[in-house]
Amino acid sequence: MYLDDFEIDTNVIRTTVSNADLELRANGTGKIKVPSNNVQIDNDLTVSGTTTLSNLVINGNTNITGDVAITGGTVDITGNTNITGDVAVTGSSQLNGDV
Repeated sequence: MYLDDFEIDTNVIRTTVSNADLELRANGTGKIKVPSNNVQIDNDLTVSGTTTLSNLVINGNTNITGDVAITGGTVDITGNTNITGDVAVTGSSQLNGDV
């Protein structure tokens, strides 16, 4: 199906204008929901604003610019972690291994 500047073909939605962005927008206070837990992003992902993620698994390199707030729960990191700059801990912390 072709409609204005986009095409829907089986399981693919794409713009037909060269280099045009494809935007999904909800109306008013509506939300865009993905009703499954198997979303795969193969290119860069930029998130602006407040975002809530649950059961997030990241494989590969991750760069975080800005503040990260973790409320409750546990953060498990397997492998090496390189931190450049200060680390501020409010409350207790436990470091195991060679510190």
